[in-house]
Amino acid sequence: MNDSLEELYEQFLQQPSGDRFLTLSQLILTERRNLRAIQDWRRIQSSFRKGDFEWLIQESWEFIPAWLLAPRFHQILADAAEKTRDSEMEELEQFQLQQCLEGLMDTGEGSQPHPYHVVSTSDIHDIMAALDKTPVAQHCVQGHESLCDLVSCDDGSELWFRPIDMAIAPYQAATEEPTLQRT
Repeated sequence: MNDSLEELYEQFLQQPSGDRFLTLSQLILTERRNLRAIQDWRRIQSSFRKGDFEWLIQESWEFIPAWLLAPRFHQILADAAEKTRDSEMEELEQFQLQQCLEGLMDTGEGSQPHPYHVVSTSDIHDIMAALDKTPVAQHCVQGHESLCDLVSCDDGSELWFRPIDMAIAPYQAATEEPTLQRT
């Protein structure tokens, strides 16, 4: 991670906001190698399921900066740290999880005029979990500025999500990613 990105991330952690989240996302996504790849998530998930927590912790830098702002990345690292009894790392990852989720949720209101801005479907799942919403249908629709995901929830509400700069970050419309679980 370069110095300017690290400095901006530190500022974001101190004061998370939607604007800072979007600025960091754009900075990260301008380099193609930083796009969140579903195969990376599968490697992370597989290592966790296999109980290879030490590898996951040691190799977590391989997934940065691409997954740096993803709440679920920090959740799985916090869970791995808990399994290895590294309470300091667990606390740090939980803090980063909360700050990233706060910044992500501050990018919008979930309405058509003010959708949440997301990098991948994992962000949608994380917001839905934080709001305690259960999706029943998801559609790609034209929003005010671009294509958006419109998610209908079991309580009758709808949430709008806009992929961050689709020209830079190809949007992953379907994944096998699990919902963020609180432990």
